[in-house]
Amino acid sequence: QNYDKTVSNEYFLNLGQTRDISALQWYDSKCVGPSQLAYSSLGDPVNKVKINIYSSGIIFHDVLVATGRIPMGPEAFVTDCAIGTEYAGRRADTGQRVMGMELSRCYATSVYSSTDAFTHIPDHWSMDDAVSILSTYSTVYYGLIQMAKLRTGESVLIHSAAGGVGQAALNICQHYKCDIYATVGTDEKK
Repeated sequence: QNYDKTVSNEYFLNLGQTRDISALQWYDSKCVGPSQLAYSSLGDPVNKVKINIYSSGIIFHDVLVATGRIPMGPEAFVTDCAIGTEYAGRRADTGQRVMGMELSRCYATSVYSSTDAFTHIPDHWSMDDAVSILSTYSTVYYGLIQMAKLRTGESVLIHSAAGGVGQAALNICQHYKCDIYATVGTDEKK
């Protein structure tokens, strides 16, 4: 392909064919034909807002996909961006600082996102701060608040409390003044 002959600033990081982290490579979205990619790596631009990405979060799922522990079909190697879930950046139309989540499309220079998939970043947070809380706190919010209906003073057991989701769960449970019991994988993680 003629990647070096196309002027573009629309790139995404994707898996190499060997499914090894060292094989990750940048693809120019403009060089992948419309029948293969169109805007699928950046989302469908119709009825969405373009976000210029400044920071992307790395989550455990991305590591599992990139190392081949979670299988992906062969089409994921070129036709779509198969990794990257959370981002922080600026709306291209207003410049507003935002953070959001998409399905495996956020290791890119930009993403097209529905307005209900991102929110404003508080002024006292950096973009790196913002991107670090998205999947962890979303997981905890869904599990403890939405599903378990956590209430003040309850007893809670948190497995793998040293990990990202575990740390977020500890924080939320402390806020709710819960009686917290926690496990960690090793003595060093205590």
